[in-house]
Amino acid sequence: MERGDVATLADLAADEGLSDRCASRLIRLAWLAPDVVERLVVRREPSTISIYDLCFVASLPWEEQPGRVFD
Repeated sequence: MERGDVATLADLAADEGLSDRCASRLIRLAWLAPDVVERLVVRREPSTISIYDLCFVASLPWEEQPGRVFD
């Protein structure tokens, strides 16, 4: 979306073969704190929450996210 390849979330979902609802949840992961992403992806630290809940944690301030994801 940022590059202008698609105009709407519905277009993005269709391009990726996802439902609009699923795409809207997953897009929230873009707002995860950088240190949370590093710990999950690079260090592969286990999380205490599901991917579903992780989508909601992404709406919290970055300072609060590590505590919700790893503690």
